[in-house]
Amino acid sequence: MYDNPVYNVPLHRVLESLGSKKGSVRDMYFSPLRSESNASLHVDPVNNRWYDHGAGVGGTNVQLVMRSEERRVGKECRSRWS
Repeated sequence: MYDNPVYNVPLHRVLESLGSKKGSVRDMYFSPLRSESNASLHVDPVNNRWYDHGAGVGGTNVQLVMRSEERRVGKECRSRWS
């Protein structure tokens, strides 16, 4: 898949480490990028890619972690300085 082994970590493991819950449909998760009541993040385990149908974004496992951390830092900054 990728030369860098970080990109080969299975998305299911990445989502579990981010605290995302598995939806009732196979390969669907609740997005770590926002609050939602229905699982909208689809994982393609063959290509190790994801797509968040509710946000209209997708990518690699590294991109998912970066977006998730960006959201966490943003929330923390808003709570400290608002």
